[in-house]
Amino acid sequence: MATLKSSENEGECCPKFDPAPWEDRMHYWDKKRFVVDTLPQFLHMPLPWKSEIYVAVDKEVEGVRNTTLSGNYFSKVFDGPYSSVPKSEA
Repeated sequence: MATLKSSENEGECCPKFDPAPWEDRMHYWDKKRFVVDTLPQFLHMPLPWKSEIYVAVDKEVEGVRNTTLSGNYFSKVFDGPYSSVPKSEA
């Protein structure tokens, strides 16, 4: 699984996102650990409604909601302005 390393971008708050490990990939998880939190947003824009966000972790984190996911997941990446998000073909 791809990981982000802050040492690759010294002096920046966040590592540069590389979409390659995530584009059109299958991920097979067996009890993969996550912490879960809620964010107020609608259509990826901050608002009073809340969405859940899952952040992968290596071990249980005290004081927050922990969960695991199992299954096969397909990922796609869109890296661009929100106004250019492609319309769903589903």
